[in-house]
Amino acid sequence: MKLLIVVPNYPNTNSSAYQFVHERVKEYQKKFEVSVFCYNKKLTDDYIFENITVHCGNKEKLKKFILDNNFDSYIFHFLNLSNARFILSNLKEKRVFVWFHGSDSVSYKRRLDKIDFSKEKLKQPKFLFKLFIYVLFYKYRIFKIKQLNNQCKDLTFVFVSNWNKEASSNDLKIKYKKYAIIPNYVNEKEFIYKEKTQEQRYNILSINNYSSNIYAGDMIRDIILSFSENKIFNKFKFSIYGTGKHFKEYTDCLKKFSNVTINEKNLNHQEIIKLHDVNGIFLYPKRGDSQGVSRCEAMASGLVPIASDIEAISEFSPKDTSYLVNSIDDFIKAFENIDKNPKDYLSKSINGANYIKDICSYQNTIQKEINMLEGKKI
Repeated sequence: MKLLIVVPNYPNTNSSAYQFVHERVKEYQKKFEVSVFCYNKKLTDDYIFENITVHCGNKEKLKKFILDNNFDSYIFHFLNLSNARFILSNLKEKRVFVWFHGSDSVSYKRRLDKIDFSKEKLKQPKFLFKLFIYVLFYKYRIFKIKQLNNQCKDLTFVFVSNWNKEASSNDLKIKYKKYAIIPNYVNEKEFIYKEKTQEQRYNILSINNYSSNIYAGDMIRDIILSFSENKIFNKFKFSIYGTGKHFKEYTDCLKKFSNVTINEKNLNHQEIIKLHDVNGIFLYPKRGDSQGVSRCEAMASGLVPIASDIEAISEFSPKDTSYLVNSIDDFIKAFENIDKNPKDYLSKSINGANYIKDICSYQNTIQKEINMLEGKKI
């Protein structure tokens, strides 16, 4: 079977973006003949990443690539308007799978409350214009998703969580004709549980995307600033990693603390695993999340998340595995709990590793995807 996987971005030597797609491709290649196309007009040069050829280009190059090959199935990750139009124009009669990962499948209204609507912002014409385009973009994408659901002959929508499916159905008022719910894979051969010590509960790791406020980089800042006034603050060590346009804005004020290290960089899997080995807590504030692969990987390694209790997070991080919180004050209370109750921390560590080993295992993710692609029941 020949598969074509179409994505808006893909990992390279300088970026780990869309690593979870790459993990799938590596496994699919053991079973199928797989091609990857990065459908992005800003990227024109093909490249090879870890023995996988990544073809890059615009709509015309993608159409030619499809004509030159006889693919059996087409997989699209992160549906955008360009992808939706392309499917409707060229692949309505083909076997297509559309993978949803969160914001690409829910109403724009879920993200409006994440935007800064301060008086200063509302006075800026540029901000108002961007807001108008933002809403228009999301409404048009909803329209296109409905067209895909109604017009395509053999299209399956794949959601990464139960929350993602229910939120999408309710928000978009769609009854999906054909769908599956399969979480992103956490590689159990790489992210291996290593028993944590009581002392490691004081080592806090944050790996975060600072490109948008939905990832709550500002909350990481506010949590540490608020916690710095607590008498137990200096017991803890914070290691902060990430990149994005807000990184310096949100982290520069934290450099004054001797127990906080700031690292502006992308991390590959091996670097992440090394950080998992020496840390015990994964700091994970969020304003939206359909699964949270980085948190699941940390749990698989034995780290215990302190995470915002929103959207799909509790589906992958139930209370016996994590500290689920709802405010900055709750994050501080979680630190105090960790300080006072090392046995509870150690219990959550092993519970979390076992939970992720099950729900995000090869059998419950990649194997189900392979079965689905082969036309078997999952």
